[in-house]
Amino acid sequence: MTLAAQHGAGASALDGDLQLWTAPLDLATATEADELSVLSEEERERARRFRFERDSARYVTSRVCLRRLLAKRLEVSVEAIRLETRPGGKPQLAPPLPQSLGFSMSRSGPLALYALADCGEVGVDLEDCAPVVDVDSVGSRFFSANERAVLDRVGEEEKQRGFYRTWTRKEAVLKAEGVGLDAPLEALDTTGDIARWDPAMPGAIRAARRWYVHDLEVVSGHAAALACEWALPAGVPATRDAREVLANF
Repeated sequence: MTLAAQHGAGASALDGDLQLWTAPLDLATATEADELSVLSEEERERARRFRFERDSARYVTSRVCLRRLLAKRLEVSVEAIRLETRPGGKPQLAPPLPQSLGFSMSRSGPLALYALADCGEVGVDLEDCAPVVDVDSVGSRFFSANERAVLDRVGEEEKQRGFYRTWTRKEAVLKAEGVGLDAPLEALDTTGDIARWDPAMPGAIRAARRWYVHDLEVVSGHAAALACEWALPAGVPATRDAREVLANF
């Protein structure tokens, strides 16, 4: 599969502490053996379990793109990228690759979002903003009291946008923390610049790190968020198209 490069950017495009990338997933059919070979057996098995070929191709493309971005950043071959899974499900680089390089990915439909960071853990989430039938009902189950109060103050159209803003911020924090959706989402408040857990609620993460939460601008019709361990005094870096630096993808 080949995502044709649109720009002639070099390796310096990946310099810096934090990089954010998007990648379109429908530009090719991701079934070639040489592309599948860079994935783990677990990933190949998961690709085989998708009911529809399009979904399988998107999954494979997203995983190959992750490896190519990591390989570009570390200046190694794609074949050298090996991943392992921590307890809780968060992936990390497997030794001897440097585990100090944090990364996160999310995909929704035909689009994937990636974050790579030299200076700490990160989490990203991406959602296609399809209309939510009953925002209030979902919010009452999964949102904190502060998050529900914010939605209660706005009209229906703004409430839909606010729902996805809150949802992506929550998932970005969970991915950064390395915990799944089994954590009590209603115990996590993301209305401020720093996410906070309510320690009085059962299942809340009491030893959680400090996560700075940021909304991201991506493709129209999608919402996205970033959680990271450090403040960004210069603001969130622009999210760029991965095709700029992956000329052979």
